[in-house]
Formats: sequence, structure tokens, C-alpha cells
Amino acid sequence: FWYAGSPDPDASSRSFLHLPDGQHLVMGFLNGEATAWVGSESQWSAIPLPIQGGNLHALDVDANGNMYGQFPLANGTDQLLRIAPDGSVKTILKTGQSIAAFAVIGDALLASREGHDTVISFDSGETWDPWDERVFDCIIERDGDIWACPIEDNAALWTRSSNSLSD
Repeated sequence: FWYAGSPDPDASSRSFLHLPDGQHLVMGFLNGEATAWVGSESQWSAIPLPIQGGNLHALDVDANGNMYGQFPLANGTDQLLRIAPDGSVKTILKTGQSIAAFAVIGDALLASREGHDTVISFDSGETWDPWDERVFDCIIERDGDIWACPIEDNAALWTRSSNSLSD
């Protein structure tokens, strides 16, 4: 992170995300405590995360400035965290499976739960609804189409939909 500065010389960084406003989200640990830092150069705000140990993955940011991170637990379950622009943190999805793929597409969130299904939220993760019975290893929006790579028994390398998410 040399070009973004270091959030703390004693920090153990795990994941990094460029934010649209030119700042960065760094997730990691400081003195054994899970922490997210938002900022750049020497101007960082530390946000304690309500989790213990393990890995942290910065995932994406939505148009409202909410930042999302994944916390994989050792037993194969996952938590999906939302960090609001004001620094408040909320667990928005706890799953009994690993989150295989996550994407912010327009005003929607998609989370594909390994061995289960893919769910959608139109309210920043407050509620989740079924979206697709398949599990995807990646979900990408490009030029108005949604591209996904299925991980289940599927001969296709990519799946594409030009339908809107609500369809």
C-alpha cells in the first residue's frame, strides 16, 4: 500500500479497495482487533469491526458510499459486513456457507452462497430475496449485461443475462 500510505505502522493489512472518491478502504488487524481504515496518504479513519480473527476481504462499494466486506469463518460460514459512510458497521448477511461471489450492480447487491443459491438485496442488505438457484464463482456487470461463472456441474464457462435484475 505504499502509494496510499499506511493506516498504521503496526497494522496487519488483509485486503484493499479503491473507493470512487479517490480514498481507499483497508481491512486488517491492529493489536489483534479487526479494523477497517478509510482514507489516503496520512489521513485515515479507523473503524473497529465486530468480528474476531480470521480473514477479511474488502469487496465493493455502492453508489451511496456503503462499503462491503466479507469475513470468512474457519467452519465454512461467512458474514457480510456493511460499513456506512458515517463509519457504522452492520452484519447484513450471515450464511451457513461460504460466499462464493458478491457484486454491487446498480442499486442491488448479489451474493452467491456456495452449495446453496444466489440472493439479491435492493436495500443495501437489509433484506434478501432469492435471485437464482445456481451458485456462481463470479458475478460481473458490464455494458448492461450481467456475466457470471457457474461453479456447479455446468459445462458453460460463462452465463450471461441481458435482463434487469428485477426481472
